[in-house]
Amino acid sequence: MGNEYINNRDFEVLIRSYLEEPDDEDVKREITLCFYLLSDTILRAFNFKLIDKEDALQEGVLACLSKVERFDPDRGKAFNWFTTIILNHYRQLYRTCKNDINLKRKYIERQIIGKATSIFEGSSSELDQNVTSRIRRNFEQY
Repeated sequence: MGNEYINNRDFEVLIRSYLEEPDDEDVKREITLCFYLLSDTILRAFNFKLIDKEDALQEGVLACLSKVERFDPDRGKAFNWFTTIILNHYRQLYRTCKNDINLKRKYIERQIIGKATSIFEGSSSELDQNVTSRIRRNFEQY
């Protein structure tokens, strides 16, 4: 196998030999390098900006290694099978990261509004009381 290209036929032979002898260190190293190359190519092609590149490479390889026993050559090609596994895993990582960022943003907004309302509550003006209640109503939906 080359360092820049994965031949599907050789890849499937490598996977079969890994399934027959999972303790063979040379086969493990070869299949790990193939998964790494595939993960790296997918990561560069889709440019997931919110996820850490090094962590994503490791997670892509681990996702493939955890599902290699499920591969059935009669149902499809190895390249497509593992590309789908990696791509779906990266999409899930991206969604999780995006959700975390949104939750942090909402938390910070609540903290700012809480501080602003405490400032308004400190004054006795009726106008400030109305503004405070409007701010609370608008941000209670979060």
